[in-house]
Amino acid sequence: MSHLPKVHLKPSASEGIARRHPWIYRGAVAHSQGEMGDLVEVLLDRRPVAFGLLGPSDIAVRILGFGPAEDLGAVLSRRLASAASWRIPMARSRGVQAFRLVHGESDGLPAAVVDLYGSTAVLQLSHLGWIRNLDLFVRCLLEAVPSIRSVVLKNTGKHLPKEGLQEDVRVLIGSLDQDLTVPLGRVPQRVPVLKGQKTGLYLDTRDWAEDLSRLPLEGARVLDAFSYQGHLSLNLLALGAREAVLVEQSPLALSNALWSARGLGLQERVTLLEGNAFDLLKGLDQRGEKFNLVIMDPPPFAPSRRNLEGAMRGYRELMVRAINLVLSGGFVLFGSCSHAVSHDALLELALKGALDRSAQVRVIHRPAQPWDHPVSPQVPQGEYLKGILMEVDK
Repeated sequence: MSHLPKVHLKPSASEGIARRHPWIYRGAVAHSQGEMGDLVEVLLDRRPVAFGLLGPSDIAVRILGFGPAEDLGAVLSRRLASAASWRIPMARSRGVQAFRLVHGESDGLPAAVVDLYGSTAVLQLSHLGWIRNLDLFVRCLLEAVPSIRSVVLKNTGKHLPKEGLQEDVRVLIGSLDQDLTVPLGRVPQRVPVLKGQKTGLYLDTRDWAEDLSRLPLEGARVLDAFSYQGHLSLNLLALGAREAVLVEQSPLALSNALWSARGLGLQERVTLLEGNAFDLLKGLDQRGEKFNLVIMDPPPFAPSRRNLEGAMRGYRELMVRAINLVLSGGFVLFGSCSHAVSHDALLELALKGALDRSAQVRVIHRPAQPWDHPVSPQVPQGEYLKGILMEVDK
């Protein structure tokens, strides 16, 4: 038995341990030692069964491994090297410069995200244990990926206080290029690491542009709602679409979208609408605007199942609006990044939206999160991104 502080589990926790679920909820803990952020040994019936990071939220322990406790540095080195060993060759083979290197529990590093933008790594470390061991994390990361020149910590979001953390955005290693740019498909994108969403860009929908590229685009009019920097619609303009209308609340995102459009000589074919998407979409609908393709990729209305009912009302309103705004014979791409919303729930939304508008819809593709956002069967919540691409007849 190790010298680490001990967390003793109730007998009811045995099923979760047997399934190797990487979260120990507070209700499963009989009593514990140690300070928040400590590496702890987890015991069941006085036997060591796992080790992980102790935290103050409802998830009392984030499991790093099952069996005897290991040195944290050794675990970090091994997991980061494993994540890099297949992602970097995969990215090179696809010509991808921006991708996710570490995807939390799916890579055995719960509450840790690392995105790479060329030689810049952006970290989101949503656990006190990682912040207490930040120097170790960065050192192991640089050993795993020697090509990294800059490392930025970007801890933002409403979930941080429950983990005992405050927002923290700073450059840890090197310097941040204020003109950091990467291509997403055919479109150059500025990466607003410090002030943008996520770690700078939405890398999880990166490949959706390729899915949409197979549609009949010549002369198409595209509506891109919740567009962020517009990488989806701008890729379609580069492939022959006639016009793109971007609806987005962030003025920074729209400014960067316009910068990308200018770089491709497409600025005259882009219309930017800044403001609340629900209001702007209602205005487009009332004016009788119609589009060959409508993209709806709203934020996570349902971060947990407690929010699901209200989220579905919002999604239904957007689905009906999308069907209203698309031309008969056109296409709607509807996405959800709420893990609580299932594929079946999206299909039900499509059905209700179609019935509401007396339309027929055919789902022709179900885009999801890309290869660099893998899913662990032990943590199905990691499969958060779902979409449906459908043809609409009215």
